[in-house]
Amino acid sequence: MNTSRFHWPAVAVTALVLFFLGGFWYTAFANPWMVALGKTEADFEGVGDAIMLVPLAAVILQAVVIATVLSAVGARTAADGLRWGFFLWLGLIFATLMTHQIMALQPVSLLAINAGHELIAMLVAGAILGGWRPKGERLAVAAAGAPA
Repeated sequence: MNTSRFHWPAVAVTALVLFFLGGFWYTAFANPWMVALGKTEADFEGVGDAIMLVPLAAVILQAVVIATVLSAVGARTAADGLRWGFFLWLGLIFATLMTHQIMALQPVSLLAINAGHELIAMLVAGAILGGWRPKGERLAVAAAGAPA
């Protein structure tokens, strides 16, 4: 894995966007999510803010992995990133979530909430990481006559 080819500002921004997207998504769907889990707000009291380090670490890892895949397949545009984000979501994330949640007899509503979040996250990450190129690379691609 050649991480020196990453556009690290794009990776950092992607991770932050995904972190806040998760916060927005699970705030908006908090009640149906808790119902699907069979939990109440009281179940989450006293958990503490340190638990937020887990999703923060996860979105950093997710951004690095998506950047690695997009680099390996030669994705150079936001449209490329969107396609790969959807493809990765469908084959890896959705397939895995569907299997685990259905086999655990969890409600389909929980699958819809979790898979919906991951779909939006993968599309956003793909678009950012696929389309945001370092200035020097954009100029070289434009000079070669290819789409930047």
